[in-house]
Amino acid sequence: MKTHVEPEHGRVTYVDVEGEWGYLDADGRQVYFHHNSVLDPAMPAVGDEVRFTDEPGENGPQATSVARVGEHGHHELAGT
Repeated sequence: MKTHVEPEHGRVTYVDVEGEWGYLDADGRQVYFHHNSVLDPAMPAVGDEVRFTDEPGENGPQATSVARVGEHGHHELAGT
C-alpha cells in the first residue's frame, strides 16, 4: 500500500547571489535547497513561502520538489 507524504511548509531565508542555492526555515529547522529542486520557472526569493519534501543530505536536511505557495496556501502554478 502506498502512503501519501504531505509536503512541508517553509519560508525562504537565504538565496546566494548567483541564485544557485539557498535555505528554507521550516518550523525552526534550516533546510538547504538547490535550484535543480525548484519546480517553478524562477528561483524563489527571500521571504517566499514554499512547500517541499526533504531528505537527508550530507550536511543535514535537503529540500526536494520546492514550489512557491500562492495566495491562501495554494500552489501558484497549479491553482489548486
